[in-house]
Parts: sequence; C-alpha cells; structure tokens
Amino acid sequence: MAENNDPIDAAFRSIMKKIYLIDNMEKAEKELRRFLSKMDNDIKDVLLERRKKFCKNPMQVIELIGLQDYLESTDPEKEGMEYKLVMAKELIQIGLLLQCVFYWTKISNDIKAHILAPLYKASYAYELALREETSNSIDSANEKYLNESIELASYALDRAEEIGLLDELRDHIKRSLENITSSMFN
Repeated sequence: MAENNDPIDAAFRSIMKKIYLIDNMEKAEKELRRFLSKMDNDIKDVLLERRKKFCKNPMQVIELIGLQDYLESTDPEKEGMEYKLVMAKELIQIGLLLQCVFYWTKISNDIKAHILAPLYKASYAYELALREETSNSIDSANEKYLNESIELASYALDRAEEIGLLDELRDHIKRSLENITSSMFN
C-alpha cells in the first residue's frame, strides 16, 4: 500500500483503525461520538472542505454506477474474490456518499456515529483485506477481512435506511446523474 504523507489522512486512518479495533459496536460508537464532539474547529473545517470536494465530484457517482453495473452483470460464483472486492467497495462508496445528502448536515453526532462506526470498521477491514495481497492477484486478498468489510458496510447502510438516508441518497444520485447528463449535452 502506498505511503500517505497527508497528516489529515493519517489522522483519519488512525481513527478508523482505533474504531476498528474496538470489538463492541456500542463502545466504538461512543469513541467516535467522543472524537466528533472534541474535534478541533480547524480540523472540522478541513474535513468539511474535503467532504464538499468529494460530494461535488461527479466521478464519485459515476464510480458507484460502474461498481453497481459490474455487480449486476457478473456471476458472483464465477468471479469469487473479485466480486467480493467490488461489492465491499460499492457498499463503502454508498456509505461515503451518504455524507453528501442534505439531511446528513442536520443529524446529530450521535446518529452520525451510529452509521459511521460500522462504516469506518468496514473501510479499515477493506484496507486490511487489500494489504494481504502478496502478488498482483486479486485472489490473494484476505477473504476474512473482505467478508467482515461487506458485513459491516451492510450494517451501516441498514442503520442509514432506518432514518431514511438511503432514500435521500437515491434522490441525490438521480439528480447528480441528471446534472452530468445535461452538462454533457450543453
């Protein structure tokens, strides 16, 4: 895995790891709530700016559509690990895009932590799965971490569904695709 010298990314990765290593989900949420409530305003501003940049990037939605298209057109039994890698990435991408919907800015840190704790755990498990690659072979990814990533990301999305965030995300994706399409023909 490439080394990243960005201190914000390094701090964020450290938080994801810390959340991942907490076995009990309620304790992981509590730790994330504590972190969110004590976050320095300068860091909040930097993270907010990065989230805005992420959300304004039409490639995020296009990537999600591409991942979903692959999953719909591929036999999971035939593709095995590659299918699982794409599925995990797709679920995590959906979770990240949740932060782009308007309602996300209105919910409390408690609710955000309720959704983000399993999502951060899923993201870190996905990274661990990829670290296990010893060659350029997809089949060398660690299946245990990959299955864990899929399970945790699905859990995070179930929590988001409970409060209607996935419906709002579907609307956001639809609007984004309409904007992309209209900009292509103007």
